[in-house]
Amino acid sequence: MRVTYIHHSGFCIELGHSVFFFDYVEDPAGVASSICTEGKNVFFVVSHRHPDHFSPAIFSQGEKIGKAKFILSNDLRKIRHLPVPQEQSDDVFFIKSKESLSFGDVRFNAFPSTDIGISLSVETEGTTIFHAGDLNLWHWKDESTADEIKWATGTFRAALRAIASKHQSFDVAMFPVDARQGSDYEEGARIFLQEFNVKHFFPMHFWDQPATTLHYERYRNPEYGQCVTLQHPGDSLLIE
Repeated sequence: MRVTYIHHSGFCIELGHSVFFFDYVEDPAGVASSICTEGKNVFFVVSHRHPDHFSPAIFSQGEKIGKAKFILSNDLRKIRHLPVPQEQSDDVFFIKSKESLSFGDVRFNAFPSTDIGISLSVETEGTTIFHAGDLNLWHWKDESTADEIKWATGTFRAALRAIASKHQSFDVAMFPVDARQGSDYEEGARIFLQEFNVKHFFPMHFWDQPATTLHYERYRNPEYGQCVTLQHPGDSLLIE
């Protein structure tokens, strides 16, 4: 399996007979055009409609690649005139929290987010992958009230319980670590790593501050598995 960072919350995962593009928006390193997809099942997965997670460019990239399927969070239905080319319409599938979709040996499971859209797992070839979308403990401790922090924490933990009803571990997990939150901005990632056994944890949603994900020894604790920050578009890790 190879994990390649595209940009922001965008990743490409190549695994066996499948290639997955998660939250593909900008691709400054040309990752999509550099991946060999011939003979592979190609999936573009979108967690929600925010413009830093969804771009209509997925459809033109899918056309260049050839046959691709598009797994879209159900909230994208709210986009007026969603620009799906007619020739790709049969390959677009919407999914909402608590739903699953299967294509051969590839299964997508949708879970709650603490923002719009979904978080999502993929099960295939004995491997389980998780992409959080905008699921995170979105507190702003330097400016939020105690009640706001309590509400955010409760909502976040409820989402984790929903995920835990299906999974206790992940081979790969991609999760926000966003320094804009100020104090304790890594708390959501820390709790996630305590609740789930994650073999390879990839911080994302760090905007232009990748170094902020490198400071936490807790991520490097073997108890939590390996934390890997892919800092630059096109950086990748081969997982044997």
